[in-house]
Order: sequence, then C-alpha cells, then structure tokens
Amino acid sequence: MKVEQALAEATEKEALQEKEDIAQKSKAAELAKIKEAEKARKLEAINKAKQEEALAEARKIKEAKEKAEAAAAAAVISAQERVTHETKLVQQEVVTPRKGEKYEEVKAEAGLEPGYYLIANVFGTKKYFEAFVADLERKGLQPDSFIRSKNKFHYVYLNRFDTMGQARKARDSNFDGKFSGKTWIFRVVGK
Repeated sequence: MKVEQALAEATEKEALQEKEDIAQKSKAAELAKIKEAEKARKLEAINKAKQEEALAEARKIKEAKEKAEAAAAAAVISAQERVTHETKLVQQEVVTPRKGEKYEEVKAEAGLEPGYYLIANVFGTKKYFEAFVADLERKGLQPDSFIRSKNKFHYVYLNRFDTMGQARKARDSNFDGKFSGKTWIFRVVGK
C-alpha cells in the first residue's frame, strides 16, 4: 500500500508539475504575445513619425520651391521693367556728338536692344572677324558682335551701355585700360 500510495503521490506530483509547466508555457507565450504587440506598436509609432517627418520635409521643399518660383517670376518682371525703363531712357536721350567723335545712330537694328554699343572694329570678312574676336578673348575680354542688316558687316563691340555718358567713359578710359585700340559708339534708339 505504501508503494501504491507513493506511486499515486508521484503521479499526482507529475500531474501538478505538468500543469505548472503548461501554465508557465502559457504565461511565457502570453508574455511573448504582449512583447510582440508592444514591438509592433513601437514600430508603427516610429513609422508614423517618419511618415510625418517626410510629409513635413516635402511641405518645406514645396514651400521653398514656390518661394523660389515667385522670386524668379519677380526677378523676370523686375528685369523686364528695368529693360523697359532703360529703353525709354535711351529713346529719350538727345545726343550731340562731340567734335572728332565717331558716332552713328540708327532707329532700330535687328536683334539689338536699344542702347549704346562700344564698337571695337568692323569686318567685311568672317576670317578677320574671327581672328580679331579670338585675340580679344585671349586678352581676357568678352566681346560680342552683330551683323548689320544694312551692309552685312560684322560689328564687334566690347559692351552695351544704357547712356551715352557710360559709353563715353568706357571709350575714354580705353575700356578701363583693357583695350588699347580705337573705339566708337553705335547707338540703337529703339522704336
């Protein structure tokens, strides 16, 4: 009987131990579920924060782009207003050539905006025109040119000015000491 009782007690102990093991495993599984849910919640919160941060950054970029576009539009309008103002000044200025001053004036010339062009040279052939421009560029100048519709000659100019005073100052100073050749002023009055 003692053996049977000991066997029964051992079996009961094993059953209790098994129940405890099952309870612990159940508790561990429940803790794992809770940890997994907490991890998922944290991950979702992080993703949401990143999403909100990305949206805020996108808004900042959009606002910066809109400001830049508005500034560019304002700059274009300002430049257009400046050109219009300068054109009116050029058109209104009355010029009396000085004694010995080489000066030519036209109402309009295709492709040229109104102003005073400091002419460095005029060429009838492309070969000499290109050589002259290349020489000026080697000297660090940035000449520009146009082909006159009247005679098809290449006119090389050092700069365009808004007033006769500015053009004369550049001519008299040998283009701030950068050009030693003779220059003259070609004026496009405008319409």
